[in-house]
Amino acid sequence: MNAPEDCRFCQDPIIQQSGLDHPRKVAEFELSTAFLGDTTQYFRGFVIVALRQHATELFQLDQTTRQMFMEDANQIAAAVEKTFQPLKINYCILGNNVAHLHWHI
Repeated sequence: MNAPEDCRFCQDPIIQQSGLDHPRKVAEFELSTAFLGDTTQYFRGFVIVALRQHATELFQLDQTTRQMFMEDANQIAAAVEKTFQPLKINYCILGNNVAHLHWHI
């Protein structure tokens, strides 16, 4: 799927540029980038895992890409659990503000 010019995540250097030198970037995977949600961290450990290619729905991804994207979220959730020991981790894919596949962990 082609990246629309108005997609904020397709243009975001935190997501698209390689390297971990940005202070909010947590991890890079083969297909996605994980970064701290907002700078205030209202919920400690809130991380976004964004797919680097443009897609708006999970069903648009082939099975291998979909599984890898879900595994990226799983790895970040394990790191959040290890670091913050939350009572519960929430997993959410919305897209109502940014129509680009991304997890809220």
